[in-house]
Amino acid sequence: KEEIYRAWAISKQWVIRVDNWLHSDQLSAFYSRALEEKQKIVFPVFSQWNKSSNPWKRRQSLVSIFFYFRLRKKILSSKKIFTLIESSIQDSDYYVQRGLGWCLRECFQAYPDATYSYIYDRSHLFSSIAFTTSCEKMSLSEKKQLKKIRKLKKNIIFPQKS
Repeated sequence: KEEIYRAWAISKQWVIRVDNWLHSDQLSAFYSRALEEKQKIVFPVFSQWNKSSNPWKRRQSLVSIFFYFRLRKKILSSKKIFTLIESSIQDSDYYVQRGLGWCLRECFQAYPDATYSYIYDRSHLFSSIAFTTSCEKMSLSEKKQLKKIRKLKKNIIFPQKS
């Protein structure tokens, strides 16, 4: 644990050097371990990154929450996770949107009911890439239901012209 903390203290500065998804994901693999061991220290940094003007920091704040749920022993509360997700829904950056979808997909593994409800309520707000990625590990019937409600909500907000 102490080695992870020392490595976190150094490696958290590396996020400013990220300029592609591969480097971002490689850091996420470690950052998620650091979060697991030192939530009280690491989560506030993720919260800062989530509001950054740097899109790679914003992406990092999402993907690093889990970097694959199956590898995690300890996870954040759904409330904390959804706080970071909520502020990213309208983000215009493609890689942030991809990270948002990834985060939701993994969150569904940890908190299936809460995540499904969250996506159901906001499906019309997600970009197509975030929405599609978020549904990857759902059953076919769950995906169909979400696609149906997404289309319905989008048509209410943005009616089709005749």
